[in-house]
Amino acid sequence: MHIPKTAGTSFNTFALSLFPRGRGISHIELIDKSRYPELQRTYRYISGHLPVGVLKEWFQLEQADLYTIIREPYAHLHSHLKWLIRTASSQDDTYFRHNNPAIIELGEALATINFSHPKSLESFIAGMNDLEAAFLDNMQLRYFLDQIPRRTGHADLDKAKENCRLFRQIGTTERYAEFTATFVKSHALIQSGIPFRLNRSREKPLFDLNDPAIRNALYPLVQLDLQLYEGLDKHP
Repeated sequence: MHIPKTAGTSFNTFALSLFPRGRGISHIELIDKSRYPELQRTYRYISGHLPVGVLKEWFQLEQADLYTIIREPYAHLHSHLKWLIRTASSQDDTYFRHNNPAIIELGEALATINFSHPKSLESFIAGMNDLEAAFLDNMQLRYFLDQIPRRTGHADLDKAKENCRLFRQIGTTERYAEFTATFVKSHALIQSGIPFRLNRSREKPLFDLNDPAIRNALYPLVQLDLQLYEGLDKHP
């Protein structure tokens, strides 16, 4: 289960290098769901931006080992916000303009916010519509749910924790090397290189991750993600 902005692309690249050519596939969210049972019969490694509910519906999970990576929620939100703004401002990447223009609209709206000003953040968050919330409200927790709600609540946290038990391993971005090492060892795979992190941004930060006022303003967007993350951070 590939949660965006968690080092999932890095792990896909690494994991695909461990299996024979033609035995692994990524980004299956771009493939028609009716083909998913066939994919499970064909490939040893399968990855996609798919929540648990979709995995339950289309895959025989008793015949699969589920893996995912989550990230410290404030850092994850920061990375996601930068991606939305960058994608909206890019003239070269036309994929989302044609296939998911809501991402462009949200990125353009985010670009107008003064992220160093807590009151600006609080005002935007208080006025978010359901579509904006779908992209920003406790994004990681949403991946662990059977049904994606308009807004997340504490009942969703309970369900997410329950669904965590479906996974053989849930790693963290902050302990990425340990996660990859455990994956390799668990499946007796032969590692041919060091699992480097890819797609690491060199852009100027939108805000100071350590500023208490900024963290407090953004807290509603990560409150449940934090509880989920803190319960898992003791493991690779």
